Amino acid sequence: MSDRGGGFGPARLTPKEFRDLANFFKDYLADNPVIRWSIVAAGIGAVIETLHIGWLALRYIFKF
Repeated sequence: MSDRGGGFGPARLTPKEFRDLANFFKDYLADNPVIRWSIVAAGIGAVIETLHIGWLALRYIFKF
């Protein structure tokens, strides 16, 4: 029987593994135009949704 317990534990990365992971994000994800524009679109959508929730809150508070 294992005495490791259940569930997930924190990831333990060595400095080299962390550097490799950072290089992966920099080289592949940051330089990929489709992913870059997807991130920008998600940010714009988040701002619009925040404004929408604010509008709904104002309508609820002031009953108009």
